[in-house]
Amino acid sequence: MHLWRKFFQSLIPRHIPVTKIDRPFILLVVTIMLMKPCSGESREPSKKTRALTTDAQIQQIRENISRYPRARMIADKIIKAADQWAGLSDSYLWEMIPPSDIPRAFNTSFEGCPVHGMEYFKYGNYSWKMDPFNKPWKLVCPVGGEEYPSNDFWAYYKTKDKSLLTGDYPDDGWGWRKPGDKYKHWFVAYYCHWLWANYITPAVENLSLAYQITGDKKYAQKAAVMLYRIADLYPSMDHNTQSRYATEFAPGYHGKILNRIWETGIATSFAKAYDNIFDALSKDEELIDPSDKDSPLAGKTNAEIRANIEENLLREAVRAVYEGKIEGNYGMHQRTLLALALVLQDESLSRKATDYVLNNVSGSWPSEGYTYALDNFILREGIAFESAPGYCLSWCSSLANVGEYLDLLGADIYANPKCRRMFRAYDELKVLGLFTPAIGDSGDVGSGAINLSATMARIGLRRFRDPLFARSLLEQGIFGENSFQNYEDLKSPPLDESELRRLAKKPTSLPSGSRNLGGYGLAILETGVGKNGVGASVYYGPSNAGHAHWDKLVMEIFGYGKKLIPDLGYPQFAAEAKAPPAWERNTISHCTVTVNASRQESANRGFIRNFAVTPDVRVLDVSAPNTYSCLREYRRVVLLIGGEGEEPYLVDFFVVKGGKSHDYSLPGSGGKFDVQGIQLSPIQKRGTLAGEDVPYGFLYDDPELEKKDSGRSFFTYRGSGYSFLYDVQRGHPSDTWMASWEENGVGIRAFFPRQDLTEVVIAKGNPPKRPQTPEYLNYVLLRHSGQDGLHSRFVCVFQPFDTSRGPFPPLEVRRVTPEVLSIRGKHGTDYVYLAEDPTREVIIGSLALRGTCIVLRTDTSNRVKSVFISEGGYLRQGLLSVSAGPSLTGHVLSVDLKRNEVTLDSNVGSPVKRTILFGSVSYTAETATQRKGKTIIGLGEYTPRSGKIAVDSIDPGGRFLTTKNFLYFASSGCYKDAWLTNEDFTVWHQITDVSDGMVTLREPADLRSEFVDKDGDGRIIAYLYDIGPGQTYTVPAVCWAGKGQSGWRMEATTPATAHLPDGTTLCRH
Repeated sequence: MHLWRKFFQSLIPRHIPVTKIDRPFILLVVTIMLMKPCSGESREPSKKTRALTTDAQIQQIRENISRYPRARMIADKIIKAADQWAGLSDSYLWEMIPPSDIPRAFNTSFEGCPVHGMEYFKYGNYSWKMDPFNKPWKLVCPVGGEEYPSNDFWAYYKTKDKSLLTGDYPDDGWGWRKPGDKYKHWFVAYYCHWLWANYITPAVENLSLAYQITGDKKYAQKAAVMLYRIADLYPSMDHNTQSRYATEFAPGYHGKILNRIWETGIATSFAKAYDNIFDALSKDEELIDPSDKDSPLAGKTNAEIRANIEENLLREAVRAVYEGKIEGNYGMHQRTLLALALVLQDESLSRKATDYVLNNVSGSWPSEGYTYALDNFILREGIAFESAPGYCLSWCSSLANVGEYLDLLGADIYANPKCRRMFRAYDELKVLGLFTPAIGDSGDVGSGAINLSATMARIGLRRFRDPLFARSLLEQGIFGENSFQNYEDLKSPPLDESELRRLAKKPTSLPSGSRNLGGYGLAILETGVGKNGVGASVYYGPSNAGHAHWDKLVMEIFGYGKKLIPDLGYPQFAAEAKAPPAWERNTISHCTVTVNASRQESANRGFIRNFAVTPDVRVLDVSAPNTYSCLREYRRVVLLIGGEGEEPYLVDFFVVKGGKSHDYSLPGSGGKFDVQGIQLSPIQKRGTLAGEDVPYGFLYDDPELEKKDSGRSFFTYRGSGYSFLYDVQRGHPSDTWMASWEENGVGIRAFFPRQDLTEVVIAKGNPPKRPQTPEYLNYVLLRHSGQDGLHSRFVCVFQPFDTSRGPFPPLEVRRVTPEVLSIRGKHGTDYVYLAEDPTREVIIGSLALRGTCIVLRTDTSNRVKSVFISEGGYLRQGLLSVSAGPSLTGHVLSVDLKRNEVTLDSNVGSPVKRTILFGSVSYTAETATQRKGKTIIGLGEYTPRSGKIAVDSIDPGGRFLTTKNFLYFASSGCYKDAWLTNEDFTVWHQITDVSDGMVTLREPADLRSEFVDKDGDGRIIAYLYDIGPGQTYTVPAVCWAGKGQSGWRMEATTPATAHLPDGTTLCRH
């Protein structure tokens, strides 16, 4: 900056101090320098050739079309769509493009239709029907077929004659307000938005592609006319002053034609369309016939057309990216910027754009450079920070698009191992290979898996040669003629099936079975495969992202091809409306526990206490005590029990200590709902769970938000959400009772053994309205209230069933003691113990137990099948005795960053595929090697690096350093007790935390001599790691002894001994 200051100082009189004019003057001069040329002074167009599609690719496109019917079908579809527009006159197309002073809105109202209300949303969020060719500026309700607005908007717009605002629902462009309502219905703005999104933008795209396919200049002419008109209007487009959302809800929500997120798509589309027709605009012959009286561009030269499109559309879009007016989810605006730079072929712009995308340090996550983002925003599994899988995984496609564009500009981001992990993340998140958990704003109550697209699999195969991507393409049938799924596919020859099968046979690690994604914060328990399996997921990751919900330790259950205990998933609106924050994102709507009738408070992640997988018992023990400030404990323990050939079931313990009231919430799937073993009150005919006098959706516990003049966002609501639960029934069970949900023979039974409860509530709660989604879900609430410091121990046993597979008689569930359950079924009888105090011995008849979690399994003849013990302890009964040592602890000696290996200070055996805790962070050991009394743990492809920063300043006292990089996970406590190292990894320091860009060391150090620019690139780089030399570690104790076809065997992570009834003795030293 000092060089700029010297330059500015030379421009002003010496007697004026620079400090007096510094910021205002600099900003003024910079603004003047960055302003586009004045009207009539447009710079010469910079573009010289087509940039995004080579001559060879065009030849390949045409060859594929001529040889393969499927390729021809894709081309015919494009040409047919283009012909609809090519047959219109230039003047018609010109007039069809709406001026900037007509507002835009992605939906008309959060209240749905003026007549049919919320019933409208059964057809989808954006289901108004429109026909610009036959019914311009009219919306048709999908429910009743009536039209809105009631007036002829275009006649009004051209004359501004208010006498034309006729009928019951007139709209002058700025919406119609129902008497008494706070917000308007924006019919015209909705029409305008979707005219751009669904008609104008696709028209320009299809016309440009039709020209590329056929070479017929009629398509190029129509595309050029539309692009020119858009360029005329584009500088005046300002979503912040011309939209419903910015006007009514979020002033400052920028964009251009559309909002800043969606604008990334149309700006990219316009850039690509211009590139596609460039050949027609670069010829000596003018594209527009000067004698064509119908065309608004008659008399315009090709150079003049190019200059207007480049300056007022493409370069205006570039400026909008840098100004934050075009800014999507991470990677979206980077893709737009690179596409613009490639198309414009401005060397200076290309260098600046590439550096911006790779190395920008902004302090704001959307515009951080990729070299930092891959460490700071992408977790070790290749999953981004946004909690919701639909958004996390979208980063992969954005990264691929950015990567392909960067490749054209001479930069390669695929060398970073995180990139490969991002392509594999789709499979990491799947349960049973069929479902992606509906965490945060993602999925819905019936959604399946988010799969890697064929396009992404093709890129992944080309970049990494990973057999996983070959298998994905084969499974999708993407080979031979079926290789052609979209226009981009036509640029390459068809994929060879035999080559794909050859690659697919090669070994690769495929995520499957029970696993803990310790970076993302998701534990998956599963047994069986696909529709023959049963599984569960529990999310314990951070919830500070914009698309996260207040749902720490939320559980979903899946079985026999269906979601059985679902999550609501994506709200009705990801925008300012009442239901999303008060219900759909609120704690009470999820399968977790609400404390003190309020949503969860903290976004901090939880931590794994133990995660164990054995042949017939799988256990997750996870805790998140910071979820509410009043708590001492907030812990969920889930067991998935069942071996080969058995019908698996789950046991769910939820322990809460602190606060005055606890509500365990359980939403079941749609279909038949039944309750047995409990006397319920009649259905409450008035009101909601919040009270008979509280109507549906009324925010009784924050009435200020109900005021029309409230200036607060609904997202500030921290209340219970009870007013969204209706048809309430109450009960007070004295013993085990059952609730069941069933649809087409597949369902789940929930058994609730005797436990300390104030009451049980059965109620209905509505999921977001979407096609194929049930109108309501049946909820079960276990409620416990009392004095401050309340201790609750909720227990539920889940039995998934599928009657098409044979009889599934209900389990017999009994609470033997406050800590021991007896569960009897076709498999035999199991005893499940979760200790209140793991140091205390519990005796039940001849059975003696001590430990944290113990499972004793017996067959129908009461013979022992297996014993499971976690975190040390013992089980004794007659001739049966199994004991296991405590968890192993120690310190990390060294970290090999290139090999992702951690050396532990002692021999911990071979904990391969077992969980190891490093402080509060959990990893899975992929390999384990003993060497000279020590153990080298291999972490596989999962790097422990959690951050990369450019150092901005260093404290002279060596206590901290600062950075302008945005470290997203700092706000959720993910860097507590992490490790800091320098550019060449020669020094390591443990930190206490990261806050507001300050990295604070646990102990002062000589940071100024340790952290220097070693590689001479002008930046001091530092890294953050989960694990460092000196870090404490814990190998949680897990012991399992069981009998199979080959006899008894033992699995244990610590020293253990088993004496079995038949005299067999097993030991692990």
